[in-house]
Amino acid sequence: MNVTNNSPFEDDTDTDTDTDTDTDTDTDTSTETMKPKPTPAPDEDLNSDQETAAAENYESQNKTADELMKEHVGEVPKAEKKFSLASLKSKSEEAVPKSNTKPGTIAVGKPNDDTFVRTSANSDEWAAFDFIELKTEKKLYLLTPDVVEEINSLNEDRAQVMIKTMKKRLIYSVTRLGDPFLWPITILDGDNDWIDSANSCAEAAKEEWVRVVSNTNAGRYDYLASPSTTEPKWPAMTYEAAVLKAFSGKVIDSMGHDVIKQLLGED
Repeated sequence: MNVTNNSPFEDDTDTDTDTDTDTDTDTDTSTETMKPKPTPAPDEDLNSDQETAAAENYESQNKTADELMKEHVGEVPKAEKKFSLASLKSKSEEAVPKSNTKPGTIAVGKPNDDTFVRTSANSDEWAAFDFIELKTEKKLYLLTPDVVEEINSLNEDRAQVMIKTMKKRLIYSVTRLGDPFLWPITILDGDNDWIDSANSCAEAAKEEWVRVVSNTNAGRYDYLASPSTTEPKWPAMTYEAAVLKAFSGKVIDSMGHDVIKQLLGED
């Protein structure tokens, strides 16, 4: 009788219809005959070359999986080490703050708009100084009062501004990471929204942490106050020491200074 195969897989059934029943066919299906027989050891009656070849063949066929793996790839791969989530968690959730300035340096400039700062409440640490600014080099040079007088006299004698000076307050300030810096704010006659708003931000920073942001559309500085009540970590360095360190090598104390010569076009 013909049987139709409806399996979705390829039919592996033997289609040979030979019904020969050879009585000599071994029908023993015991588990003993199903086991693969090990490769016999080399025959002791073989000559030396045959014995060596037979021995190598014997060893090759009887190597363990690890031995074969090491032979082909050089090393048996180690099992991947497993971790638990608990073993990987930090032992502390407290952040480790990193300073943004080099040890012993004092930065001079407006605070970055992503940094919260505080300013000194001591009016003596808001002192005014005279400066020359080289904009191409983005550097401020501190002038002694005597040099300021000489520059003013030069400008009057020439009836024009030969050398431009400016007056700025250097406000002792500190970041939340404890980095001290000097915040220069220009002192200017008349109204200027940028300068007036900068002063307002610095005044607010006496009492609370503020982040100063430039509002270009309105032409002024705005600030965001932090809810943090943590007190600032002021350095042991005095205001005087901070100013002198910040302007080390950048104090103009005579008209023969290289910066003065540069501005006058002298060699």
